[in-house]
Amino acid sequence: MGGRVTMAGKPHRPIYDLALEKAAERLGRPVDRARVLCIGDGPGTDIRGANSHKLDCLFIANGIHGAETVRDGVLQPQIVEHLLAIEGLHAAWAMADLVW
Repeated sequence: MGGRVTMAGKPHRPIYDLALEKAAERLGRPVDRARVLCIGDGPGTDIRGANSHKLDCLFIANGIHGAETVRDGVLQPQIVEHLLAIEGLHAAWAMADLVW
């Protein structure tokens, strides 16, 4: 409506800057970006954000794309690679589910 818009959520820079700033505060020193792992199931938000900010990421396949990327509880790595590649994205790792 004519005003200034700042997008703060993933994949935009402000959320990553804030997360890294808060982590640095807790550590009492700057964060080594090589030790940061972004985790998510959304290629357009989670994976794109990690890629854009040069951070490693773990793709959780059985999230919003579970019907495509997991069959009988088993991760389908080629499908995950294809899903990400068509968006020009890359995940350092992928797993079917994140549980603890």
